[in-house]
Amino acid sequence: MKNILLTTLLFLSILNLATAQLAGTLDPTFGTAGITTTSIGPNNETAHAIAVQADGKIVVAGETWNNSNVVEDFALARYNSDGSLDNTFGTNGFVVTDMQQSTDVVKAIAIQPDGKIVVAGHSDNTFNYDFAVARYLANGTLDNTFGTNGKVIKNFGSTDFGLAMALLPNGKILVSGRAYNGQNGDFALIQLNSNGTFDNTFGTAGAMMVDLFGEDESANAIAIQADGKIVLAGDRYANNVSLFAVARFNPDGSLDPSFSFDGKLSTAIGTMNDVVHAVAIQGDGKIVVAGVSNTAAISDFALARYLSDGTPDNTFSSDGQLTTNVANGGDYSTALAIQPDGKILAGGVVPGNNSISDFAVVRYLSDGSLDATFGNNGIGIADFNTGNDKAKAMVLHQGKIVITGSSDKNSQTAFAVARFLGTSSVSVKDILSDSPGFVLFPNPASELLQIKVNGEASGSFRVVSATGQLMLEMQIHAENIQINVSNWPAGMYFVERRDDSRIWPSMKLLVR
Repeated sequence: MKNILLTTLLFLSILNLATAQLAGTLDPTFGTAGITTTSIGPNNETAHAIAVQADGKIVVAGETWNNSNVVEDFALARYNSDGSLDNTFGTNGFVVTDMQQSTDVVKAIAIQPDGKIVVAGHSDNTFNYDFAVARYLANGTLDNTFGTNGKVIKNFGSTDFGLAMALLPNGKILVSGRAYNGQNGDFALIQLNSNGTFDNTFGTAGAMMVDLFGEDESANAIAIQADGKIVLAGDRYANNVSLFAVARFNPDGSLDPSFSFDGKLSTAIGTMNDVVHAVAIQGDGKIVVAGVSNTAAISDFALARYLSDGTPDNTFSSDGQLTTNVANGGDYSTALAIQPDGKILAGGVVPGNNSISDFAVVRYLSDGSLDATFGNNGIGIADFNTGNDKAKAMVLHQGKIVITGSSDKNSQTAFAVARFLGTSSVSVKDILSDSPGFVLFPNPASELLQIKVNGEASGSFRVVSATGQLMLEMQIHAENIQINVSNWPAGMYFVERRDDSRIWPSMKLLVR
């Protein structure tokens, strides 16, 4: 009976855990070895935004040069969950939209609960740029119930760039960016009703420009708190130096004086230019921003975390900010996501082989230290092997990390998408290691872990985390032992059996 049970446990483990797949490595079930590139037309294309539908399909958006290679248009592509193009979307998986007379670029995308797709960016009216928003039905056709024939344009009066977007629970749409006030750029916001009309309860007739510091400023990223307050993040530039800039607004568009005393703050990270490209709100209300920090010689990933009142969070890298030299300079983060377990993901661009660039994802523990269980010492790399790869946006979906941007392809840039594993599975080799003395099941575990003891039930077990913390030490009292791991932090652990006469080979345990 003992041998039958052991064989059954091993068989079930083998069925569930075929080969080793580690967090931070490319997902072999997506595209070709975890990556895919897509050319919409014969000219250059770049994806700047990404979203995942409820059915798991992936929508990316950016711009494509038109056939004359003179101006750019809004461009969208939709992929099935395996990375193949979804031919039910638009024409052969693509949608191209000419918003105005000249250059049109998507910078943000979101999926409504009803499946409609909203994109935002900017459009050139031949004199200057305007905020631009479009909404599509699930099949990729423009939604004519939105704005004017599916489109909304906002001209603040000069050169205006829509750079980020958020959907509100009530169906309203917020778009942030930069608008020129005649002397320099300001943080700018518009709020639309669900039908694309301007919301007159917000700002002035649904729009506002805020000169926060009397300098050149840009709201590059947006996030909505659980209480409905609006967090904008970007940069302020003066005297040849830029700083992180963050501001918080009430739902009506007024500055929130409970944030950093006057609604705004700025942070110097490096010695030269610091720019925020992404912002996210943690479950505990803390605000995380990510971008780039420059010195005279190099640029690095740069992150900062603030308490909900705007003060630096000193539990994060001791002073609330950090930089990461990912690949010896030339690094910049463009995307940010918070995992359900509180780990922080920063995506972006790093130098690759032969002085070209690659996609990169860096994972941090909640205290700001690199997560050694992810990729190579906390870093995952995607090299499309075709030239320059530039990551622009990232999203989490069912424990996986999907990141998009552009990659050189046939002397042009093309849409590029990579998918990384966010969690690890332990290989059959780990399960069947030489004379393990025990079997772990299930592995990965999230609630109850069962240990099947091989041979005499004697000796003791130790479980140690990847950081060296002793999680458990107990005497072996039975052939079958159950351990509740539901409160253990997600990550890799090492299980070791000890006898009076020997220490057995340790086994890996993944808790998620």
